[in-house]
Amino acid sequence: MLATIQVILRNTLGIAALLALAIPAASAAAADPEAGAGFTVDTLSEGVFVMRPVAGRPDLSNSLVVDRADGLLVVGPQASAAGARELLDAIATIGDKPIRYLVLTSAHADVAGGASTFPASTLVIGSVNARDSLRDPAYDFGAEVRLRSENPKRWKAPAIRLPVMIVHARTELEDPVNEVELLPLAPSHTQSDMMVLLPNQNIIYCGALLFADRNPYAGDADVGGWLSTLNHIAKLNPAVAIPLRGESLDARQVRVLRDALAWVRGQIALGFVDRVAPEKMTDWVLESEDASKHFDLDATPFFVRTVIDRALEEAIEQRRKRGLM
Repeated sequence: MLATIQVILRNTLGIAALLALAIPAASAAAADPEAGAGFTVDTLSEGVFVMRPVAGRPDLSNSLVVDRADGLLVVGPQASAAGARELLDAIATIGDKPIRYLVLTSAHADVAGGASTFPASTLVIGSVNARDSLRDPAYDFGAEVRLRSENPKRWKAPAIRLPVMIVHARTELEDPVNEVELLPLAPSHTQSDMMVLLPNQNIIYCGALLFADRNPYAGDADVGGWLSTLNHIAKLNPAVAIPLRGESLDARQVRVLRDALAWVRGQIALGFVDRVAPEKMTDWVLESEDASKHFDLDATPFFVRTVIDRALEEAIEQRRKRGLM
């Protein structure tokens, strides 16, 4: 997957010099007994934390916080302004360093919706595809979050904050202890995915690339690219792979998710061999006795159909190119 990356940039250009004096991430949590109540703090290693939603908060997701010499780096600002405020309160409980960097791992609202709530002095980082998508007035920023909300018809998109530092290739943010690598990807779960790697700890934040709930959403996905990305993550053999939602995974569990996408593509290929009509293919795949081994067919809302539909579109396009349709 990283074959698409052409150069390695070392961003030791004094990124901190791009920032004005940062203000604290949030006021001291001691003043508010409810500060950060929506999250628990999972310490992965010295200065590396995952803010995990407490039970019963499907509106919140996992955020990575990295303590660096020049301040904090946060990955995943939550899907809404309200969620971001709760996250900032939770971050304030682990210290008072300013938040220097905020990384958007795609242009979807579930990983970028709360960005506008972060301090103005925070440097927002994203891939070139994320920036271009967020600039596009026709882009459906909240497609997945809207469907996951309790009342999709009343859901309102949060304010968009564009990334300022645009990552075109693998980029290193050097630090004496907690070095960070930003890994922009070819289209996978979205058209604008980026992973965040902590090489010294072998920890990787994958965001919505990993679907620990076995109910993946694939609105604008490239399923073939997504499959390749999961295979690459597995080959990295991370000690900890952090998804957007759910518990952290290891390389073996990542391969299980990879195999689920591979199964979908295999079933579609078999469907064409069995002359299943394209308009009936998605239901035919879902009716397979093995479907429940790979996906949660009882999930609400149910997104697996979007994965099969996207994989089918890709298969039809390839067959047309080969003159088979």
